[in-house]
Amino acid sequence: MESIESIILSPVLNDSIICDIVNTARASTGGDAVQQARTSIETAVEAYSHALVKLREGLNALTPIGRLPTEILGRCIVFLAQDTFDAHVHRGRGALSWIPASHVCGSWRAVALATPGFWASIRYHNMESFRVLLARCKSAPFAFTSP
Repeated sequence: MESIESIILSPVLNDSIICDIVNTARASTGGDAVQQARTSIETAVEAYSHALVKLREGLNALTPIGRLPTEILGRCIVFLAQDTFDAHVHRGRGALSWIPASHVCGSWRAVALATPGFWASIRYHNMESFRVLLARCKSAPFAFTSP
C-alpha cells in the first residue's frame, strides 16, 4: 500500500517553482512562453484538483455510513424514497423530493442509480421526468400517482 506521504509529496509544487514559471513567462517577449506557462499551471491545477477529490472520497469512504455495504445503503435510500414519497403525496406536493438523496456524494449517486427501487415512486408532473424515472426503476414494482 502506498503511504499517504508519498501521495502528498510526489507531485509537490512549491512556491519557488510557480514563481519561476511566472517570472520566466513575464520576462519573455513572446506570447508563446506566457501561453506555455499558463498551460503548465492549468495542468498542475487540474492534477491537484483531481487529487483533492480522490482524497476527499477516501475520507468519505472511512465514515461510518461510508463503510456500509452498498446493498444496505441501497435499502436505506429506497426506504427514504418511499417514506418521503408517501408523506408528500398525502400533502399534494414534493413530487421529486427524495431525489436529493442521490446528490449527497458520488458513491450515493452510484448506489441510487444502481437501485431501481429508489426510482419506483413516480408522481407524474411532466413527461420528461416520468420517462427518466420509469427507465431507472427498471423492473422494480412502482407506485404511480398524478396530481
